[in-house]
Amino acid sequence: MRKYSYRINTYRQNHFIKKLRRAAVVLVVLVLLAVAGVVIDQFINKRSQKPVETPVATSVRNSNIEVFRSQYFQFQAPKEWVLLSEKTTENIFYYQAFRDNFVEKELIIHINEIPARTKVARTVPVVVDTDGTLTTQPITEHCDTVLAEGANRDPKYVTIEGVEVFCDIDSALFTAVAGEVGGDTAIDMQRPDGEKIEVLVEYKDFTSRPQFDAFEKILQTFQVR
Repeated sequence: MRKYSYRINTYRQNHFIKKLRRAAVVLVVLVLLAVAGVVIDQFINKRSQKPVETPVATSVRNSNIEVFRSQYFQFQAPKEWVLLSEKTTENIFYYQAFRDNFVEKELIIHINEIPARTKVARTVPVVVDTDGTLTTQPITEHCDTVLAEGANRDPKYVTIEGVEVFCDIDSALFTAVAGEVGGDTAIDMQRPDGEKIEVLVEYKDFTSRPQFDAFEKILQTFQVR
């Protein structure tokens, strides 16, 4: 009787151990499947995620005024002005003013990447203030007014109101550029962190009746940052 009882207990014990082993195997498989699922999910998400790009320039509308900002500068303009993000780069910023889907004006701001020669017809003389803003003078007449009598009509450097510009003598288009009094159109400015930069601001008005003071008003709100 004792021998029979011993065999039964051994059988039950072995059966229990087998069941325990099966349960352990199943548990390990489930854990491995769960881990594999997490790894696969993270891999898929990582591949599907696109890198977040920080815009080089932004704008904020306040009533009828648009405030444009980049890492280098900020300025204000009427609400018809927009940033052309598809053309703007880290150093060249494009803005246009529209009316009924037609481009009326264009503003291009160069930072450190200054074109060798920028042909313009007019300039807005400016003085750089210590706070990184600009004090403007009235926009000049066409630069051909300072040519010597009998001079040829090829584009050339002239000095008008204390600013050296590359004069587009025969241009009928209203083009202008900010120019530092006592210097040229590459304006030396200093950011609040002490970094020195060169700034060139171009302006074009494609309308038949250009607003002579529109460019001045934008420059009066311009400030490095």
